[in-house]
Amino acid sequence: MIAIFRARQDSEHASTPSPQRLAPGTHIAFDSRLVAKLQSDHRELLQSYGHLAAAAEGRKFASLPGLISVLQTQLQDHLLTEKVKLYVFLAHQFTDDDLTVGIVRDFQKEMDVIARRALDFMRRYRSTPVGDADLADFRRDLAAIGTALVKRIQREEEVLYPLYRTL
Repeated sequence: MIAIFRARQDSEHASTPSPQRLAPGTHIAFDSRLVAKLQSDHRELLQSYGHLAAAAEGRKFASLPGLISVLQTQLQDHLLTEKVKLYVFLAHQFTDDDLTVGIVRDFQKEMDVIARRALDFMRRYRSTPVGDADLADFRRDLAAIGTALVKRIQREEEVLYPLYRTL
């Protein structure tokens, strides 16, 4: 039992980022694995989105609330990680560079709008059963969310993540 506890402690300490590289004025440390984790989240989000779209296409209405719930949980977890570990870190790291801080804040504001729309969609369709009568609306709304997420993921991976890696 003690060996299990020690192994768990060792793994927890191994996954803790080094505190030497804190963003100024915070307790948020640079995490060399953060970008890989966020990119993995993106793949999972897109996979869950694909499952949801396929279920809608196949008219598997009973499975939609569960699939929406999975996607919602994944998105919320990703957003929280990104907000604290990426946006806050970058904003504090570049406090002397108004242009870069402005870009980071613009990304964050844009993501807040996309997230609000996506989460509103998920709450709506999780609580309101989808059927043949409203399937066209569901598909249209889902496609809009998918398009916004794909574009956003591309921009994050092309602009924000390389910026974080330079630190």
